[in-house]
Amino acid sequence: GQEATTNDRADPDAEVICRVIQETGSRLARRRQRVCGTRTMWDQLADQSADAARDSGTNTSSRE
Repeated sequence: GQEATTNDRADPDAEVICRVIQETGSRLARRRQRVCGTRTMWDQLADQSADAARDSGTNTSSRE
């Protein structure tokens, strides 16, 4: 029989994931947008969001 190699398997980081995003803004015009991207893209976006939240000045312990 044939043996499966790693080249035969799909790269899990290249898997396309679609999410429905609620746009911010008016509560009256509830807009939702479907966004698709790779697992790597979603991971990078999550990292960027965490960095932005950390850098937004909500942490007052570093103030003098």
